[in-house]
Amino acid sequence: MMAPLGEADTRAKLIDPGLHGCGWTEDLIRREETAGAIDIIDGRPRRQAKGRVDYVLRVRVNSDSQPVAVSLIEAKAESLPPTHGLEQAKLYAACKRLNVPFVFSSNGQMFVEFDVLADLGYGMVPRTRVDRADAFTYKHERWLAALPASTAETLKALTAQFSRVGTDGLENPQVFQIPDVVRAGGFDALRALGRPAEVLRETKERLFAA
Repeated sequence: MMAPLGEADTRAKLIDPGLHGCGWTEDLIRREETAGAIDIIDGRPRRQAKGRVDYVLRVRVNSDSQPVAVSLIEAKAESLPPTHGLEQAKLYAACKRLNVPFVFSSNGQMFVEFDVLADLGYGMVPRTRVDRADAFTYKHERWLAALPASTAETLKALTAQFSRVGTDGLENPQVFQIPDVVRAGGFDALRALGRPAEVLRETKERLFAA
């Protein structure tokens, strides 16, 4: 069995190929971008004047301007939890030089997202996708318990998919071909409540209110 990758190898062998596979090209990826340095004091992160972010992802708004930073990623070794660098990344995101809306922490195997604009734009408490999926299960326990068993299990499987890939995963028709969703009951299980599209809409509303 191979030993877990260190941080540098995690970036080169896992995160870089993952970004390329999602369509990010090298001209839109900045590495070791200067931001604000982080000290750990009494177990809590504190921002200094200088520091470097592992990745800054940018989008090109038009051909006449420089790409705009929209997200940053803090990478950690493969052996660490994917959330390990999230607090550090959130502090980097708050610096005036970057000020991006989306923050990720990754160990190469999983990416954890923090939506900086959630509280400002939608009045929601900013949470990671994993946090929202967990909150959905316990906050709507009674609602799920009142549903047919296969329907409830399908919604839980869909929520688990959201925690892994976000809202795009719920809106992709291929989601009903994912093995966990199929085993739970899949598309047919949602028909027990009426129109599947309406069931998904209500589920997303409950998910983002969690």
